[in-house]
Order: sequence, then C-alpha cells, then structure tokens
Amino acid sequence: MKINLFRMATRLTGAILLAASVSTAHAADNGRPAAAGGADRWNAAPTQGFDWLKGGQNDVERFSAEAGGKRSFYVSLSKSFDPSARHRLVIVFPGTDTSGKEMQTWFGAGWSGKKTGIEHYMRDTIFVYPDPKRRTFPGWRGSDCAPDAENCWLNTRGWLLGPYASRDPNQRQAIGDADLKFADELIDKLKQVYGVDDDRIFLTGHSWGGDMAAVVACLSGRQFGGVAPIGANEPFWFKTPTGSAVQCKQTMPIWTWFGRDDEFFKDAEETSPELGNRDPRGLFGKLQHEFWKRDRTCSAHSDVSFPIDITGVPASDRLTTDAQRSTVATGCVDRDVVRLTLYDRAYSGDGKAPGHYPPDYAGREIAKWFNALSGDRR
Repeated sequence: MKINLFRMATRLTGAILLAASVSTAHAADNGRPAAAGGADRWNAAPTQGFDWLKGGQNDVERFSAEAGGKRSFYVSLSKSFDPSARHRLVIVFPGTDTSGKEMQTWFGAGWSGKKTGIEHYMRDTIFVYPDPKRRTFPGWRGSDCAPDAENCWLNTRGWLLGPYASRDPNQRQAIGDADLKFADELIDKLKQVYGVDDDRIFLTGHSWGGDMAAVVACLSGRQFGGVAPIGANEPFWFKTPTGSAVQCKQTMPIWTWFGRDDEFFKDAEETSPELGNRDPRGLFGKLQHEFWKRDRTCSAHSDVSFPIDITGVPASDRLTTDAQRSTVATGCVDRDVVRLTLYDRAYSGDGKAPGHYPPDYAGREIAKWFNALSGDRR
C-alpha cells in the first residue's frame, strides 16, 4: 500500500499547489506552441480522432474499453520547442493519488523551481503525464480502515501493474492489464500526432509511477529509448506465481533510482524475505537492478561504479555538495545500459519522506541521459 506523497507534501504547508506557469516560449492557450510557418501541429489534420489533442489537460473518451474507456492526461512542452524539429516524447507516470497535472507541477516544472524540473533540461520534447484512475485495490488496506474492519481496501488513484502484481494469491491487489493497454494506446496516438519513433520515447515516474514505468518498459514489447524508474517498490510485479521472474519482451537502457535511506519503504525493506544478510538500506533499488541484470544477461558481479557529475555546472547552479555514485552493469546483451543510483537525501521540497523523494539533481541528470541516448549531447 502506498500513500499520496505529493498531497502529503502540500498539506504540510497548508497550501494548495497550483500548476506551474507556462513558459514564455509557449503561447497563452494552455501551453500550445505557435508553430513555424503558420502550421500548428496541435491542430494538424485529424488523426483517428486525435485532432482534439492540446497542451494542458486532455480528458478523452476515445480509448478502448480494455484501456478503461474515458482516460485523461496532461501535456506540457520543453522550454525550448521547435514544432518543425524532430521531437522526443517523455511519459511521466505519477505516484499514488496524484494527477498528471500535479506531477507536472512537481516533477516537470520542479518542486524548488526550474533547477529541479526535468522539463527545463530538454529541447523539442513533449512531456505527457497520464492520470491514474481511482479504483479499489483488494488486499491493500486503506489508511482510513478501522483495525477490526474486514474487507476494507485501499481506494485511490493508482496503477494496475500487469498479470502478476499481487503478493497475496487470494487477492488481486494491483493485478490488471487496463493501464498497460492505456499506455500502449496513448503512445500509439501520440506517435501518430508527433511522428516520434519508439527509440525517442522515454519513460520515468516516481513511487507507484516508478512501478508503472518499469512494468510498461518490460511488458509492452516496445523498444523505448530509455527508462528511469524512481523510488519504485520491490519488483514483486515481475514474479510469476511459480516464483520465476518474467522475461521482458524488449531490451532498452534502464536507470534505476532509489533512496539509500527511503523512509517510506524502510520497514518493508527490513522485513523483506529477499533481505538475507544484506544491508536493508536501498534494498528495493538493488532488487530492481538485479532483475534488470538477469533479464539482460549482464555479468552478475561486475558492476562498475562511477561518480555522477554533479559538479560540472556553475557554482550558482550547484544543487548538492554530496558526491553521488552510479553503478553500471557490464556484459549486458546488445550493449544495453543497466544502471543503478542509490541516492542520499538531497531533496529541497516539502514532505515527510525526503529520502523517498528524488534528489534535486535527478531531473537534470535523467534529462541529460535521455538527451544523450537520443543523440543530443547538449
């Protein structure tokens, strides 16, 4: 069971976070860009009913019943956006009880201004923040359930995580394919509008959204450009009822981010059956990394450690003075990048779990990685 970390942070201050102001590079109409040469890609010729697509909130009834019927998502653009350029698409999955618009305000625009927002570090990029549906998750108790209440289950915005997403064989928990189908249909339609190839589509997300990014990467069958799950759970959603691990349908670069001192998962890590004699700090991140290494047939014990270059920026732009390191697996199939960062607390926003939230430099570093994977070294 997970909590709404975004809402928890906002309630601590007694304030309601509003959507971030649209960049001056955007036109006034919900961030819709003025296209070069008088052509407006947002109002391009209809493509299977997607002529309605616009910047900002999109509430849509055009998805299949298998994908949940009416679905919604929030669209934003990088600060520098040329409608005639070759574009990238970044899909950011929100965490528990968090809307796409809220996720854009927090992770896209940045919880402490543009230095912490991923959108400020990418050019010619469309950012899409899908909305999780509100639903009941049988087997996960809600925080408002009385101790003696039976069959009182979590009801919140959250993601269904495929066919194996339950630790309890008698409960469904997060089992279901509707959100995988939603992601697949959404990506197909966005590709039609923007002409973006799969290898220029990138996924990320935080907490339950990190789970979703990992599951879509593994089970969708698409060759994405790169995936960066942040603060995701123990990868129980990749374990079949027989205890074996699923085999992902495609390979792609994976960069797992997880807090070395994650307050939200601390108890679960310390009591995990997977712990053994290991240090519990960062365990779930290590387990995710081990899954990806096995899936890509990487060398089991030959990770290479190197520092994240967080000092190669002007002193005025320094987000943290703590040196952070990444480990990169070696010997992976097709030269895939399988990377892990166990980050220390370096989060300057609001909230009770700074070790669970991304470090201030995460948006910048993930953006730099996505840029490099798509051939843009800027």
